[in-house]
Amino acid sequence: MSYDDRLGARATELPDVIGRTLYRIVQEGMTNAARHAPGCNLRIEVHGSPEDGVTVELRNPLGVRVGSTPGAGLGLVGLTERTELRGGRLEGRREEGTWVLRGWIPWAA
Repeated sequence: MSYDDRLGARATELPDVIGRTLYRIVQEGMTNAARHAPGCNLRIEVHGSPEDGVTVELRNPLGVRVGSTPGAGLGLVGLTERTELRGGRLEGRREEGTWVLRGWIPWAA
């Protein structure tokens, strides 16, 4: 796993509710990567500013396991709703052999 934190010290300026939402996005992305692509390298990047909002991106190679358990996919549905309640957006999609989970949230709560 690699983590690229481009917020640095500015992260302490984030409103708590935004920080919690970013945390949940990363948590869900890590859980999904471990479930669907175990052992694969997961890249996490966080960057932003008060003017541009905060972007979080998780990227891992496409896994071999397909979600077949009851409720599969509901974590991302709920997380999308949580992100939208904060004025942001969340999308998960395939890009050139990788799974990408990308979220954006305005800096202010």
